Amino acid sequence: MKPNDLKRRRSAGMRPKSRNMYRAFLSVSRNLIRLSIYNPFVLLWIVNLFVCEVWLSRAYIGRCSWPASDQDGANPIRMVVIADPQLTDSYSYSQSGLGLALTQFYSDLYMKRNFKVLQMKLEPDVVVFLGDIMDGGREWVDDQVFEEELQRVRRVFWIRNPKTRVLWAAGNHDIGFGNKVLPDAYARFRKTFGEPNYALDLANFTVVALDTVSLSGNPGPIHYEKARTFLDSFKGSALPIIERILVTCTKEIQDPSQKSRVLLTHIPLFRPHDAGCGPRRRHPVIHQGAGYQYQNLVVESLSEEILTKIRPSIVLSGDDHDWCEYTHRVDGVESIEHTIATFSWMQGNHYPGFALLTLPQAGTPTLQACTLAPQLRIYIWYILLALLTFLLLIPYAAYQIRRKSVSYVEIPLFGYNQLSGLPRRRSNGGERWKVDARTWRLVGRFIGEVLGMSLGMYMVLIMWDWIV
Repeated sequence: MKPNDLKRRRSAGMRPKSRNMYRAFLSVSRNLIRLSIYNPFVLLWIVNLFVCEVWLSRAYIGRCSWPASDQDGANPIRMVVIADPQLTDSYSYSQSGLGLALTQFYSDLYMKRNFKVLQMKLEPDVVVFLGDIMDGGREWVDDQVFEEELQRVRRVFWIRNPKTRVLWAAGNHDIGFGNKVLPDAYARFRKTFGEPNYALDLANFTVVALDTVSLSGNPGPIHYEKARTFLDSFKGSALPIIERILVTCTKEIQDPSQKSRVLLTHIPLFRPHDAGCGPRRRHPVIHQGAGYQYQNLVVESLSEEILTKIRPSIVLSGDDHDWCEYTHRVDGVESIEHTIATFSWMQGNHYPGFALLTLPQAGTPTLQACTLAPQLRIYIWYILLALLTFLLLIPYAAYQIRRKSVSYVEIPLFGYNQLSGLPRRRSNGGERWKVDARTWRLVGRFIGEVLGMSLGMYMVLIMWDWIV
């Protein structure tokens, strides 16, 4: 049977609508192949867009796997830890209009894409957000503006599996810091995300979230007193009853006093000025410092009190936007603190990230740091590739004109097979690479083809990430 007969038989069994779509698909495919042969830069850009917009995010997240515990146990709790998404808004860069809309869109798109991929590939049991959910969260006096930003949060961090549990910690961008915590922002955070101080059992561990942002202020306000009462409920061994949430993840309930603790704090705990942060850090080490509504580290006395009373085996913190690993030693107890990099590409870290924490039924917790695709460098690469494409198109167009001996008006948009029968004209090397008006017109046509096909492909990929 001839190929054409097979195609006719294949299309004959389709409904009219499906048949038309099938024919349109074949027509577009043939034209795209012809276009790519005559203008290979179209294929170059299509492949490049697929790699940068689809493959890279999956490749980076695909390199990350759940860390194994030192003791094998059934049904470990797998936790994704995300810090400082700080959804970009009008507070971030004092933008408005189209500039703000584009900044918000590409900020959200990056995080939405990566959050979708990590859920599909890693299937976490728990997702933890270590504060600073929105960049201007504390600044929104108008509740309507806050609700609009909250819809962005829900759209970007849409939980695909209803069984996945989500935990939140309060950050200084959410409620303020210390004596400048805003009561309205604090109340709004509690209403939207829940209590900023809580403890819950997961596997053989107790996860303790402490509002160190409020606890860094002076006594008196309700936000301070709640955090103080919660911290004072810990006596170094027994769990507090106040605001405690018990989540049974095993068939047999463990003795709470025997459970190791995982501390969640937005602000990193104090460490010496010259303390290192490990090989993953790209910026200078964390130093104590303070300014409007922020402080780099919890003060030394409060940090020691927290470690003494809660006695965590592992501490998870954010705020700094870069990786840092440091081991605290208080009263003979070692607590390893992991400061998690920001999840956003617009917060000063070219390689954003997240962490995977495995909580086994027996043994010690293990953490794996994961890096996301460097979006800023991808955009820089687009610019460089565009310049390179333009520079290469000039000699390529000149070569095509001399090789085929055709004028610009003789080159159709589709049906490039017509060029194959054109006679070649002998020419010396200098004439073959000569750039004239016909060359520039052909360059313009090539650029139009590259732009048209690339923008079409780009819009399809973006819509796929945004809608699906």
